[in-house]
Amino acid sequence: MRRIIILPIVFIICCHNVYAGQISGFGFGESAADAKKEAIADLSQQIQVEVKSEFSSTIRVTSEDVDEYKEKAINLKSDLPMLGIKYHVNNSGGQYYAEAILDDQNAKLYATKLKDIQTLINHNLKALDKSKLKSDKENLLNGLLTNLEQFYKYRIVAQFLGNKKIPKISITAADIKSRLSSTMLKADTLDFGLKGIAINIKTNKIFIFPPTTRNSSEITEFAQAIKNGLSVYLPTVKSPYNANFFLSGEYQVLKDGIVLTYHLLTLDQDTVNTYAATFLPSAYKNYEFEPSTVDFDKLLKTGVLVSGNLRVDVATSAGKKDLMFYQDDTIKLLVKLNKPGYFFIVVHSLKKDRKYSYLIDFYKGMDNRKFIYYINADETNKWIDIGEFQVVAPFGVETLQTMASTSDLIDRIPPHNFDNKTGLYKIGDDPDKNVALTRGLIRKARVGNNKKEKIVYAEKSLMFTTFRSKADR
Repeated sequence: MRRIIILPIVFIICCHNVYAGQISGFGFGESAADAKKEAIADLSQQIQVEVKSEFSSTIRVTSEDVDEYKEKAINLKSDLPMLGIKYHVNNSGGQYYAEAILDDQNAKLYATKLKDIQTLINHNLKALDKSKLKSDKENLLNGLLTNLEQFYKYRIVAQFLGNKKIPKISITAADIKSRLSSTMLKADTLDFGLKGIAINIKTNKIFIFPPTTRNSSEITEFAQAIKNGLSVYLPTVKSPYNANFFLSGEYQVLKDGIVLTYHLLTLDQDTVNTYAATFLPSAYKNYEFEPSTVDFDKLLKTGVLVSGNLRVDVATSAGKKDLMFYQDDTIKLLVKLNKPGYFFIVVHSLKKDRKYSYLIDFYKGMDNRKFIYYINADETNKWIDIGEFQVVAPFGVETLQTMASTSDLIDRIPPHNFDNKTGLYKIGDDPDKNVALTRGLIRKARVGNNKKEKIVYAEKSLMFTTFRSKADR
């Protein structure tokens, strides 16, 4: 199947699990290693969903600072580090099936890890106070950013496991970045700053994700320029599936410049190093650097449907985080459910002069059945290729919202009209209202459900940006 849509996409996931001493992730693959990797990713996703659900109300805060740990848990972009995992692996017909198990016994491993990181943070803080050389200060500050990134990710799992004795740390990433900004040499061009980062990275086969701000998943023109510029100086790969290491970044806009931070991650999502650079306004004056979809991002992350233990996940052939594509790129869209169920997809176009939402039609037909895709029992916990999509104009940001249920969604499709000009089944021209409408239809359906029916729902979103070319401004 091949159909053209005006891409960038977003999915937002939601499922509800009550931790009861043990949790399992499941995965399939052509080898035992691939199956284990998928099972670990599934396990990480479940934990993230639970913790995000717990802290989701903090996103509603507009007049106060959100606690850094909670913000990290809500906006986490990478999988979580898994310690002491037990596996059950089976081979059937040449395909491997793996179950990854995390239980109460693992809590001690995370408690020990957090204590070790706390000790390292305290040691580095003392060394920082004694250091005299500017270069030593910068190295220690970058090391502290690495320590904090590790601490927060291990803490997410520890808290999920019910650990009540989380070690205390006396510094935040915001504090460190502020100190880095005041000590680092400030780059007046992008190239100068990126060279300073690249010269310290000695690994190969790196996949570079474009950086994002802490409160948005949008890829801005500045982020595009950073990824493309850094790629010139490093041995990179085109796909995250071929990488040995990942560079995952974020940037903070200050009054007098931008602080860019990149974390070097292993395939196991362990943070091994951190690199930072500060750019003067002259370095990014020709690029848009403030995300335009912050409010919509918050809307997607709050009010997410949480019901039962259904899980839906969505990815593209280029992964599922920090996504950007170019004109004529062909992208596969993949969906995975952990149990038999139905889903439909609403795309929210967030371009400056073209804001609207529309439904993706999977089949030819005259009724709402063409918008609904069904995953049967044999397809559960497997990535299902639901089609190829080609990036075409107009370019910008879009979010792809997926709604899933164990019950047929034929009566939950939002009202829509076919637009002859675009060839799209449009819902309306206000994405904010369309998100509420889509969720509202399912919430309304839940109220009237027969109590004997065990109908559950899940939601997932995935955001990306499209550009005309790498030279876009």
